[in-house]
Amino acid sequence: MVTQVVGRPQPGSLGDEIDGQVRGFEQPPGEIDTPFPHPGATWVFIIFYGLDWVATVPPTIAIYHEYFGADTPVVFGWVFASHQLGAAVAAFGAGYIRDAQGSYDNAFHIAAGLCILAATCAD
Repeated sequence: MVTQVVGRPQPGSLGDEIDGQVRGFEQPPGEIDTPFPHPGATWVFIIFYGLDWVATVPPTIAIYHEYFGADTPVVFGWVFASHQLGAAVAAFGAGYIRDAQGSYDNAFHIAAGLCILAATCAD
């Protein structure tokens, strides 16, 4: 969490000082440039974001380790990759539905249906 508190604001600060063409990379999606009205709000966001990460990833890795032992890093990598692929497909699909129908309504309905399906598959 300490690295997130220190590291998360840096790309935004760099982006404020140096043009994207000069620094050779664009600011990654999700990074913040201080969209909050008060500087303290940025720190509150960073702390809660860090707590959210700490609350999910380490316990998930512990569960993987319980089931997969030494293969945990490989399993975690594949799960993470599939998570990212699913997010990309969902984002593209929602945009496609929005372009085709002029509304995100059906994309939200599909997402809700998939969440219900996933909930019924869980023990």
